[in-house]
Amino acid sequence: MTEDVLLLNEIKNKISLLERLNSIIIRFEKTVLMFLILEMVVLAALQILSRFVIKKPISWSEELLTYSFIWVSFLGAAFALAKNKHFEVDLFTSKLSPNIRGIIFIFIKILMIIFTILMMKDGYEFASINRFQTMSVMPFTMFWPCMVVPLSGFFMFIHLLTDLHSNIKQGGE
Repeated sequence: MTEDVLLLNEIKNKISLLERLNSIIIRFEKTVLMFLILEMVVLAALQILSRFVIKKPISWSEELLTYSFIWVSFLGAAFALAKNKHFEVDLFTSKLSPNIRGIIFIFIKILMIIFTILMMKDGYEFASINRFQTMSVMPFTMFWPCMVVPLSGFFMFIHLLTDLHSNIKQGGE
C-alpha cells in the first residue's frame, strides 16, 4: 500500500514539474516573440530608411529579417499551440458524443506528439548538416536559423503533453 502511495506521489511530482516547465516555456516564447517582432519592425523601418532616403542599404538587415521571420513563425506556432489558438474544424466532431470526441482528441494529440518528435529528431539532423554552411551576409552558420525547428518541436511536445494530461485528468473535453 505504501509503495502505491509513493508511486502516486512520484507521478504527481513529475506532472507538477511538467506543468512548471510548460509555464516557463510559455513565458520564454512570449518574451522572445515580443523581442523578435519589435526587432523586425525596427529593422524593416531602418531598411526602408537606408534604402530610399539615405540611398545606401544595410546589407545584413534583409537576411536578419528573413531568419527572424522564420523564428517568429515556428515559435509563434508553438505559442499558439500552448494557448489553444490554432484553428480547428469541428463540423463533424461537434455532432459526436463526448466519449467519441474525447477519443478523437487523444488520438489527434498522440499524432501531434509523434510529429513533434520527428520535428526534434529530423530538425536537429538538418541543423547539424548546415552547421558549417555560412549565411550569405552575416558571419554566422546556418545552424542557428535551422535550430528553431527542433527547439519549437520540443516546446510543442511539452505543450501537448501538458494539454493531454490536463484533458485526461478532467475526464475528456
